[in-house]
Amino acid sequence: MHLFGLRYWDDVLSPLAGGPRKIRVRYDPRDLSTVFAEAPDGSTWPVRFADLAGLELH
Repeated sequence: MHLFGLRYWDDVLSPLAGGPRKIRVRYDPRDLSTVFAEAPDGSTWPVRFADLAGLELH
């Protein structure tokens, strides 16, 4: 998943990868290290930044 030019991934997204389905994503603009994807059943999945190496978080 790409958001704000950053790549996020978690294995829970595997069944949705490559499909036409859109998923709702929520985030805290003060901490973009994790976003929250809404699952088809309405639950929320935390999805972390795919590569924290080289990213400076304050």
